[in-house]
Amino acid sequence: MNLPTPPTDNLYKFAAVLGLSVALSGLGVYWYFSRELDRQRAAAAHAESVLDQRRNFLHREALNRKTELLADQRLYQSFMDKAELLDSDAFGIQEKRVQVALAESDAQRAMAMCIIAVVLGTGLMSAGFSLWYLRLQRHQDKLAQAKAHSGIVELPQ
Repeated sequence: MNLPTPPTDNLYKFAAVLGLSVALSGLGVYWYFSRELDRQRAAAAHAESVLDQRRNFLHREALNRKTELLADQRLYQSFMDKAELLDSDAFGIQEKRVQVALAESDAQRAMAMCIIAVVLGTGLMSAGFSLWYLRLQRHQDKLAQAKAHSGIVELPQ
């Protein structure tokens, strides 16, 4: 009983193209996670910088108006309220730091998977193209060259 042979030409080409797409997808996802992580780090650094500027301003203002603050209870309370707001902002920045740390760990895992995908995709692509060329295309090229030298011309039907 003769079993039909699978279309290896198409199978090898499919493996090669699939490997190429997996490798390119891995690179694209790696690039995305890298950019997203950089964006989150920059946002956290900016928020921290703004908080430091506000703290420094409030501290300088308190030093400049020290005698007024001691004399005027309302002004003193206003400064204390501003200091409490800064503390709540600091808590928000701490939350951003935690989010960035979590994003970094997620991104490291995703980037490791992307590297694996790139390596496997490149291997699959190399194997597919190699098998296609070594087992099929090289022989087809030799047949075409032999036909060309012998003068056999096939007309399309």
